[in-house]
Amino acid sequence: MEAVSDTSPLIFVARVPGLLPLLERLFDTVWVPKAVEREAVTAALLAPQAGVRRSGREVQRLLQDAIFRVAVDQTLLGGLPLGLGAGERAALALARAKRVDWVMLDDRAATRVALKLGRRPLPVSALPLIGVRRGWIEATEAQGLLDALVANQYRLAPHVRRELAERVAGSR
Repeated sequence: MEAVSDTSPLIFVARVPGLLPLLERLFDTVWVPKAVEREAVTAALLAPQAGVRRSGREVQRLLQDAIFRVAVDQTLLGGLPLGLGAGERAALALARAKRVDWVMLDDRAATRVALKLGRRPLPVSALPLIGVRRGWIEATEAQGLLDALVANQYRLAPHVRRELAERVAGSR
């Protein structure tokens, strides 16, 4: 099974140990548009903030994993809202061009567009829940991964966090 990733899911998979093994079990290949690589690595490495540069190095190492494939940008951006970021637009265009169903997105507007395009959005916060449901990890580990996401500035509304925690607990 294949997926395409936007920038922020890559950053959080790189930052939170335990997410990459789940991703590797779920997908054979995760496509990364060149625009996403530029945003997550190249631009980050040139940023003045040390934390952003560190994040760029983390994603650069992550992309060396066998599951990831960087793809040439797709020019089929027609019909995609201009209000989306460059990485989101490139990820959606690549998913459409390669006919990949799953798109790793954490942006609400991009998620809505993905659904309209017939794609299946996958927020990085869903990986721990999938891991529990498939018996790959225990519920306590999944809760730890969710906590680690939030500790790494993953924006997860309190009600969504509670709902995910309840789902994780109910998946035991």
